[in-house]
Amino acid sequence: MSTSVTPPNPEPSKDAGIEDIKHDIEQTREELGQTVQALTTKLDVKAQAKNKAASLKDQATSSLTSGKEQAAGAVASAQARLDRLAQQAKTYQAEHQQRSQALVAGVCAVAGALIAIIIGRSLRRRTGADDALTP
Repeated sequence: MSTSVTPPNPEPSKDAGIEDIKHDIEQTREELGQTVQALTTKLDVKAQAKNKAASLKDQATSSLTSGKEQAAGAVASAQARLDRLAQQAKTYQAEHQQRSQALVAGVCAVAGALIAIIIGRSLRRRTGADDALTP
């Protein structure tokens, strides 16, 4: 915050008229007023603190907005990944269930075949044993 202060004019000469002296006095007063205003501004700690607080608030707001946008992007990315993983889990579960059902059906078929073989042999033995007893 700099204010431009015009360089002081040289003193009016000894043979200057009243109008020149009055003009010089007015110009000096104006320069003095500008200097006092500049010093007041520099020494106004409350105004400087207010300006600094406003600047920091703007920076914080900007950072917060940027952080929110980044967080929203990260959440969207995570949600998309979760959706993909959930779909993969459903697919895996369906495939696993089909394999399990096929395995159970196969085990049941083998067990049924074994039971049929055992029952068939058992019946043959009984039938063969009964035939051996009859003359």
